[in-house]
Amino acid sequence: MTGGFLHPADLKRHLLNPDKFVREWASIYFGSALIQDTDLPVLIMEAVERYGELNSFFSLAKLDVFPQTERSVSMILSRLEKVRRQETAECLNRALALMPLDLVPVFESRMKAVPALHPMTHERIARRREYRSRRPPELFDELLSVSLKYEGKPVPPPEFARTDDLIEAIAAQDWPPSGKLVEMLREPDYQGRWAEYFIVKLCGTVRSELAVPLIVAQLASDDDFLPDAAQESLYRIGYPGTPGLIRSLWHKLPDELSRMMSAYTFAGFKSPASAAAVLELLELEDDPSLRTILLDSLAYLGSDRAVAIGCEELDDLDEAVTGDLILALYGAAKIRGLEVPEAAAWKNELEENNRRFNKEVFGVGPGSDRPLRKLPF
Repeated sequence: MTGGFLHPADLKRHLLNPDKFVREWASIYFGSALIQDTDLPVLIMEAVERYGELNSFFSLAKLDVFPQTERSVSMILSRLEKVRRQETAECLNRALALMPLDLVPVFESRMKAVPALHPMTHERIARRREYRSRRPPELFDELLSVSLKYEGKPVPPPEFARTDDLIEAIAAQDWPPSGKLVEMLREPDYQGRWAEYFIVKLCGTVRSELAVPLIVAQLASDDDFLPDAAQESLYRIGYPGTPGLIRSLWHKLPDELSRMMSAYTFAGFKSPASAAAVLELLELEDDPSLRTILLDSLAYLGSDRAVAIGCEELDDLDEAVTGDLILALYGAAKIRGLEVPEAAAWKNELEENNRRFNKEVFGVGPGSDRPLRKLPF
């Protein structure tokens, strides 16, 4: 099967593909783009049952970005009741902490009986419920207080989680109006501070299309965190014209780093327009690093052209990131049904990388799903 654009709905089945690396490709395809499809967590949990926890780790790591349903929450709890690995328990806890609040009463008694459900998961759900009972202006003031408290220094991870919960509660009450958010983004008092970061994330959560041009421009920010927030918000908003906006600003971007961030962003827009923009830039760009990232994005759009170009150029690209590109090209070739002579060598390299990763990160050999002696919960 070659040519033509593949719609995400046609690729969901690959989360259950027998080939571990195709499953990893699919989890990145959907997870990195924050695609909000309630089938996805169900398929991931089915893959865990079928292939084991260790062989499903990369899919489990994306579980918390997908919307949960009563069915998927039940599956997550069932796995937690028999969980074998600490890493799995952590992924499942993260997902449950973000479950829809209207499902909490349905599962509350069952959740209390699961030993591997971390106390912090219960605490975060309780905090999210409490925030929903408060007025949005009060919540926004609390968000700004975090910005002031950490001005000029990193926000600790627990505080990041709390600000995400504040943003969720504000957005759930349809506040503020989209036009007001755009005004906030233009407000000099917020720019260059954590407040700007939080407002960008709020724009994404309420899906403010009015804010898209301003957020696209923030992909070029020299701030350590703002470009990531901009990318995430653009994915959540899902405005179809975003790839065209990024393309139109390409040669106005101030440096290679901002072009690299913009190049990665194309992958989250699963559309022919995004693929066309990447192909156009590949005609113009000769920098090996940028070509590597553009090809990576094109491969995660499921493009057969990415595979063809990658086969020709892989040896000439940036070695620092070609390891990730090999998975992107291998997965795209497999889901396209392409017969690629290089595929066997790519898979050998992926398997070697996987063995090294399992040993270094998990301390286990290939295929092992050994239980932990004691979970830290």
